[in-house]
Amino acid sequence: MYTAFLFGSARGRDFWQSPLMPFHMLLTSLVAGGAAMMLLMVLFGAPDILVGLLRWGLAAGVALNAVIMVSELFGRHPSKQAEAAAHQISAGALKSQFWVGAFLLGCLLPFFIFVWSSSLPLLSLGSILSLGGIYYAEKLWVRAPQLVSVS
Repeated sequence: MYTAFLFGSARGRDFWQSPLMPFHMLLTSLVAGGAAMMLLMVLFGAPDILVGLLRWGLAAGVALNAVIMVSELFGRHPSKQAEAAAHQISAGALKSQFWVGAFLLGCLLPFFIFVWSSSLPLLSLGSILSLGGIYYAEKLWVRAPQLVSVS
């Protein structure tokens, strides 16, 4: 959340002024923590009921993360600069990193793994993929507004 407020104070980068940014940051921190916890549970062992609860929590988290990211990219933007930054991510120079790294490998594939598999190796893979997706998304959210001229 603190990071979202720091981005909010960066007035020169309108893309970071999105009202969804605090929710996006909170959700990614919850998914990252859940994914790390899943890896620890697989590594050290945990009751099946806890693994199952976390599995469904992660499925919901990555699905909601995908919805928030798409909403931020295709929703209304306060300025032309914010719209241009969103375009850089969704259809411009950064589109492959977003659609493949953040969306497909970071949200969609982990979602299907968490929903349809209780295999510990696959749950580990889903957790690692979701962490990688968060990395790509946050990298793009920081990079894209810097590609757009503010003057």
